[in-house]
Amino acid sequence: MTGNTILITRGGSGIGLALAEEFSKPDNRVIVAGRTLEKLKVAEQKGLNTLTLDISDLPVFMLWQKR
Repeated sequence: MTGNTILITRGGSGIGLALAEEFSKPDNRVIVAGRTLEKLKVAEQKGLNTLTLDISDLPVFMLWQKR
């Protein structure tokens, strides 16, 4: 799977972060979304794009999705 944009939710740690790292290798654009800035900083330090987002807030998620 290459050349895709992939959104990983809860990707600041654990399996989400591991998946984000793996998916970023084959020339994909990976966005790591989460609610906790401290956890997202870990993903940023690994060179991943991050986004503070609570996907349980449906109106906010729908606005983000339209960008």
